[in-house]
Amino acid sequence: MNTTTTTKQSRAAVKLSYGISNFEQLISNGYVYVDKTRFIEQLEHESNPYQLFIRPRKFGKSLFFTTLSCYYDLNYANKFERLFKGLYIGEHPTPEHNRFAMLKFDFSGLTNTTTLPMTSSPSTHSATMSTAI
Repeated sequence: MNTTTTTKQSRAAVKLSYGISNFEQLISNGYVYVDKTRFIEQLEHESNPYQLFIRPRKFGKSLFFTTLSCYYDLNYANKFERLFKGLYIGEHPTPEHNRFAMLKFDFSGLTNTTTLPMTSSPSTHSATMSTAI
């Protein structure tokens, strides 16, 4: 048996995600995650209370927001260790973790291809809303 075949067989398969923007799903299913949780701590120390996240499409905005949701949501307090173990924020949690009731809106299913005002769009489409109270 040659060394190339042996090396390929001994390596564990790496799971790369494509299009998964749900932090809990990514971590729970063992996908590769590039740790950006250091930014959570930095956001808490930011003097400007209003942050604007401007990034091109497919640059991880939705994934980062679901990460923030898992970190701050009261409903994820019992999953904190499992989700954030080995990540920066799991090793350096802030006092704010899992302290808030989160209200999430998902507008990804809404379209703006009509000439109708955007205000009518939410009433004609169902936006996914989950409350954590």
